Amino acid sequence: MRGMGLGLVALVLAGGMSFPTAARAGEASDAEPVSEAEKAELLAAETPQQKALRAELAALAKAGQKIYCNSNFEGPQAIYAVGADGSGFARVTPKDWPDNQEYPHVSPDGKTIAFSTKRKMSKEELLKLPCDPDYSPAEWRKGGGRLKGSTTWIMNVDGTEPKLIVMGGAPHWSRDGKYLSYCTDVRPNNRRFGLYDVGNRTEHVFDVGKQPGTTCLSADGKYYVFGSFYVEVAEILGGADKPGKHPHGGRGCNQEVAPDNKWIVHVLDYKDGSWLYRFPFEPGKKNKTSALDLGWPRASQNYFPEVSPDCKYLVYGHWETASCGKDRYTTNAADLYVTRWPPDKVNVRITWHGGTTQNPQWIAPPEAKKKAGAP
Repeated sequence: MRGMGLGLVALVLAGGMSFPTAARAGEASDAEPVSEAEKAELLAAETPQQKALRAELAALAKAGQKIYCNSNFEGPQAIYAVGADGSGFARVTPKDWPDNQEYPHVSPDGKTIAFSTKRKMSKEELLKLPCDPDYSPAEWRKGGGRLKGSTTWIMNVDGTEPKLIVMGGAPHWSRDGKYLSYCTDVRPNNRRFGLYDVGNRTEHVFDVGKQPGTTCLSADGKYYVFGSFYVEVAEILGGADKPGKHPHGGRGCNQEVAPDNKWIVHVLDYKDGSWLYRFPFEPGKKNKTSALDLGWPRASQNYFPEVSPDCKYLVYGHWETASCGKDRYTTNAADLYVTRWPPDKVNVRITWHGGTTQNPQWIAPPEAKKKAGAP
């Protein structure tokens, strides 16, 4: 139970809350969802500062701002949409989809969603790809005639007409809608990163050595960001097999460049939890990363940071843990929270389902983004 003042958090923990183990991929979480009565009690206990933040978010939700995410509270990970204040939580992907659907990322025009899944594909299906899937005969035989690994799909924003486009996972749109970045590793070809040209239906695959982290593209579309480095998009498009990588000052995972192109937010794991960090995004300089003080106690997990289109809010995943170290992912669920940007220690919980809810993307109608001055 979260989404409350820190004093209430301490009180609940002292009262003996249980911490069931987090569900594995493809399984429903065994964490109990919050009942409506319990939710009402928690909301009533929020501070005036939290209530004020909720009122701001309610206005944004009324204006059409949404957050897309994936969650496993109904079984396999599926994609959902929710208002900026947590209202109108609704499933997007079909219920008969057989495998996890993760990393949703909505196109800038708001019409399509890119997402990844590990559904196995037949040779015939792969050969229909508009780009080279780059599979190997050895990997094909090992997979029993069906290639293993993440695949990236595009579907309409209402969940209809899903189409496979490329091998790889964790897709991220460029802000002009021309490209998708993704990461992949179909051994033994050692594919590490890719850039998909949506209009020309071509794939640019490159290797920069084994680097951690998901990918994203800078707000101005000039840089491809991953792990501890960035590379120039122009160099990738120019055909470089190993484009020059430049350090940016951060490391870890879940990197996101803020819509104003001024900051990178990311995650680092430690023995006492996982924490959100930021540093100035200034290509050509190696900046120092600094922790964001969200106001949570130690031994908690904080993941999946995403800055809102107007750069006034931050949505992220948060949950408490029973222990740290190798058991740090023992959890009583992962839910989405919103704070202001930069964080002011005032957090409100916007999902309550008891599942592992993650990978949020905050979107706004085109007119709202234009008014906010986002690229």
